[in-house]
Amino acid sequence: MSLPPEVADELRRLGASGALRRDLAALRAVRAERLGDPTRTAERSVDFITEYNAFVNHAPKPFRPIRDADMRL
Repeated sequence: MSLPPEVADELRRLGASGALRRDLAALRAVRAERLGDPTRTAERSVDFITEYNAFVNHAPKPFRPIRDADMRL
């Protein structure tokens, strides 16, 4: 993929910028702080969905087991 010369020049200039590197480091720190332990991400997602459904008064659907003898991905 080729970039137009003005875009390539801008990327080179920004890549050498200390401010950009500091900003990206700050973003990485915030992202790591918000995500926390990656093993708990699924648990946090389920908690959020459960609380959101309660907030919008959405009744959960009854559990229906999957009945298929040959399930392939």
